[in-house]
Amino acid sequence: MSRHKLVPYDLQIREKNQTTDYVDLLQLLTTNTYQQEYGGNVSSAPQTFIERFATFCEYWRSNNGAYIDQDFQKTLRVSQDDEEFAVDESNNIVEAVFKYGDYGQTIDSYDTSTGDADTNRLTPDESAEIPLYFLLHIPEETPEEAIVLMEESNNQGMKLRFQGALQDRLLDGLSNEISVRKSDDVYQAIRNADRVKRFEVETSESPDELGGEFSSVFSPSTTGKQITYKPTQDGEIRMDVNELESWVEGQNNPFRNVDGETYTEFKVTIERAGSQTTINFFDKGVDQTRILDDVEMEGGHPVPSYMGQEARQFVNQELLPNGANNIPTDSLLR
Repeated sequence: MSRHKLVPYDLQIREKNQTTDYVDLLQLLTTNTYQQEYGGNVSSAPQTFIERFATFCEYWRSNNGAYIDQDFQKTLRVSQDDEEFAVDESNNIVEAVFKYGDYGQTIDSYDTSTGDADTNRLTPDESAEIPLYFLLHIPEETPEEAIVLMEESNNQGMKLRFQGALQDRLLDGLSNEISVRKSDDVYQAIRNADRVKRFEVETSESPDELGGEFSSVFSPSTTGKQITYKPTQDGEIRMDVNELESWVEGQNNPFRNVDGETYTEFKVTIERAGSQTTINFFDKGVDQTRILDDVEMEGGHPVPSYMGQEARQFVNQELLPNGANNIPTDSLLR
């Protein structure tokens, strides 16, 4: 069964020799790099990164514009289908379908329904591609930090190739930083969840023997092996978040040293709006990756407009800074 995810990232751009300040992505001409590049001819200069990034995408859409990673034999380009690339400058949005590929070996194909082998096999110079949805949005409230959503399909993602392709197109003196976006408020994430779906802890006792207190779940007598707590018959695990927060925050490193015992796992998986999120308490952050179920498919791949609608809802529900206006929920793709 294929799994499709929307992985959120923060994208920032830094000028050379700057250690703390990032480029205002909505006012590029405030940077020394762009002023030097365009000099007095500011009329032709891009004013925002949305405008600049759109030209990058047009290059990646051209016949010879694909980014090629020779070291890992990967390719990345933007779809040449006009309905799979769109720019909304008024809302600071770029939406696209990227084509992510592998090359370097001859690939045979086999039709499982007919038993026929495909004689039109790929040569080592041809790239076998999969389409991956992409959205970039710059909130006006935090113009130094763009929100980027990239699709992962069956654990295949394009983050490293995208970062390399972007760096190739930036002006000399600029560098990009892309980091997975996480939420710090792990307890509020659990409170906001539709249900707690799974609870993993290093222990050897059964849930019935552990009782209701988190301190007893992590008592030295219960350590031994990993156990997964699954939902009760009504479909969820009842968890007192206030008790959990009080216990965790009331001790120093409660998982790694409880009366001399060391723990290796404590994860809570929650579900919200049909998407699952796993909170790793060792990392003290919430992985905000959205796992999509019942994806609308066409030709074996997600329909771009479906992915766009899911991505935009994700941005509005989870990723915008406080006080920011929601972005339109209708995708610009087909």
